[in-house]
Amino acid sequence: MAFYALERLMNLYDGYCRSFSVAGQSLLLIQDNGQRYLLLNQCPHQQMPLAQGTISNGLIQCPTHGMRFSLLTGETKDGCSERLRFLTPSYEGATIGVVI
Repeated sequence: MAFYALERLMNLYDGYCRSFSVAGQSLLLIQDNGQRYLLLNQCPHQQMPLAQGTISNGLIQCPTHGMRFSLLTGETKDGCSERLRFLTPSYEGATIGVVI
């Protein structure tokens, strides 16, 4: 397993949303209301990228179909039984990343 650096902590702010390619996977790093989230960059509905989604009040809205998913639970009330898939962020010094 290796640590993959994604972003310096000083660059994060509420509304931050950026995709990264790590070990063949597209990941999405988000900060909303002071909380950081790391997830697969794909909507559970039809696996469309979420990187251009709208983030507000703890939700991310899929830019393709408009479904809104909770950044806390990964669930939606918009008709999809699948959830967002989260990864655990890791920290090394002043950098956030992921261990894969």
